[in-house]
Amino acid sequence: MQHPVYSSVFGDLVTLILIQVQKSKVDAMRAMRALDKLMRANELNFQLIAFTPLAVLLLGVGTWAFTRYRQIDTNRNTYKAMRTALRDVERLLDNNLHTPTTSQNGDQVEEAHFPMTLEATGRLLVELDALQSLAEQLPWQQRAMLLEDLQDLGSEKLDVPQKLATVARMYHS
Repeated sequence: MQHPVYSSVFGDLVTLILIQVQKSKVDAMRAMRALDKLMRANELNFQLIAFTPLAVLLLGVGTWAFTRYRQIDTNRNTYKAMRTALRDVERLLDNNLHTPTTSQNGDQVEEAHFPMTLEATGRLLVELDALQSLAEQLPWQQRAMLLEDLQDLGSEKLDVPQKLATVARMYHS
């Protein structure tokens, strides 16, 4: 130990440091191989994790599109059924527009009030009930206007021409 600088440069210390560095390098390579093996084993998991947001997005868009298509199809069928029922109401009112009534002496007299027969009134109420059932499938703004018009059509206060005017208003709105 008389020459500590010389011993540190040319002695056993350098050899021991080189062995330690080599051992650290081997340990690091072993850890890298283990990490590579672990990454290869979990490659499928990483792919699934990367695919999950896309799958959720596609599922959401698909559900929205299907619901929207069903809603449009349902609305189309509802409006078609409503047009048919409204046409039946209009035909019923047209057929009862000039219903003659008989006076006490047996003569047929045309009244200014245009009353409807009981059968026609019953058929009208059935058609109005069908329209009211269909109205449940409409948005609330349209439903409110339709129900108001249906109440007008079912009212005994209005005569046939006024009810026909209500039907015309329903066609325009």
